Order: sequence, then C-alpha cells, then structure tokens
Amino acid sequence: MLLSDSSLLSRGWGSCTSRCISFTPHLMPFPFIDYDDCTKSPFVQYLEYIITHQPHTLRAKVAADSLEVQHPKYFFPDLLRYGCQSGMARDLVYYTDTRQFYDDYYHEIETLRQEWEENTGESPIPKQCGDLKNALAWFGYEETARRIYEEFHEG
Repeated sequence: MLLSDSSLLSRGWGSCTSRCISFTPHLMPFPFIDYDDCTKSPFVQYLEYIITHQPHTLRAKVAADSLEVQHPKYFFPDLLRYGCQSGMARDLVYYTDTRQFYDDYYHEIETLRQEWEENTGESPIPKQCGDLKNALAWFGYEETARRIYEEFHEG
C-alpha cells in the first residue's frame, strides 16, 4: 500500500511540528526524535504502520531497524548509498547472522530476487560473490529498504 504525506495527514497522522532532538554519544552526529516529547513525523508513523500491520516480515524488520539505529531520515539514504557492507544493518555483519537472516526471510528474499531478475534480466548477485546466503541477505535487506523509502516518498 502506498501512502503519501497527504494521505497520512488525511488519516489523522500529523507532521512533526517541533524538533525535539537529543543526542546519544555512540550515534553522534545522528539525531533521533525523542518520541515522548514530540509528534512523530509522517515517515516514522509509516514505518510504525508497517511494523504493526505486517509483523514478522522483512519489511517490518527493516522498518524496526531503521527506528532503532538512527532517525529514518538518515538511515535509509545512508543504507542505500553505502549498503549493508557498511555495517549499518547491525544484525547482518557476521556470516552466521546473515545466513540465519537469509533462512528466516527466505521466501521474501527469493521473491525479491525473482522480481529483480524478471525486471532486469540479470541476477542481483555478482557471479563471484563469496558467500551466496550473505549476498542474498544483503540484497533482500537493501532492496526492501529501497522499496519502503520509495513507496513513502513517491507514493
């Protein structure tokens, strides 16, 4: 489901009118919203909507991660620029974790891979990728993040 700023507002989801920003030393210089003191932005509300209405999915995992690490305003552009290899996806750093992630979200990742191949005629994974499950886990996470970000900003 695609939701735009105007459709979020029409559903009673307001925009953040004040900047209630605090800083955590290990996240510097990335600010995050102090949710107790501030109205949530429409994008944060959209991510919470995904988490609530699509639980136990890859989309919910990416949305939840974006809210835990830093403000999604920064998380998505940085992830899409630098990828999982940057370590931004904290649960996808070690092979044991990426292999488990691939197994946990196998069907969703395979659907994304198949759609990619149908749309581009190419595999999303380089021929010499090293660990296949790791590469597919990173692809699934990054592609899901791209779709969430584009759905909100283009919808």
